[in-house]
Amino acid sequence: MSEIDCAELIEILDRLLPYLQTRKPKGCKDILAELQFRSVPAAVEDEIASLKKLVQAYDFASALDVASTLRNSLNKMEVL
Repeated sequence: MSEIDCAELIEILDRLLPYLQTRKPKGCKDILAELQFRSVPAAVEDEIASLKKLVQAYDFASALDVASTLRNSLNKMEVL
């Protein structure tokens, strides 16, 4: 299983955010499925797991908060 890097994760989150904003479950699940066979950096494992659970529960408002916060954190990590 290959590990996804910050840039790829940012790109995935950028594609996910509009689906969360418009509350489109299929689009969200399709994008999150891309992470199924990839490992994520340990620093963001909990956030990704939380994001997946929130989408599965159709809690798009909370998922949007998690995804936005994660996106901002990853952006700061990439700049360093």
